[in-house]
Amino acid sequence: MSYSLDFKKKVVDEYNNGKTITELSDKYNIAPSTVFFWKKYFENNNRYTSYPKSDTYTCSELTQKIKKLLEHNKKLEEKVLLLEKKVNEILSINNKISSLLSKQDSDN
Repeated sequence: MSYSLDFKKKVVDEYNNGKTITELSDKYNIAPSTVFFWKKYFENNNRYTSYPKSDTYTCSELTQKIKKLLEHNKKLEEKVLLLEKKVNEILSINNKISSLLSKQDSDN
């Protein structure tokens, strides 16, 4: 369904004046996602003239993006494991130093 720019502005103005997306959705029989989209659009562009271009991807492009994200995630997980190992090494060294200092204090 197509809504006029004035209607969209009216709905967003009501939202900005305290109505919730659910209230507006129920009041005007509009999908909450539609109200949310209008709200975000007007917030981000601060104008009521045209819709932004959306990012559209083919299934193949999305598959490639997911593959790259999974590879990046794996690298990050490896770095986390390395950091955890280093932290444990440092804690172990710290405990040894503390033990030596405690022993030295008790000897004096």
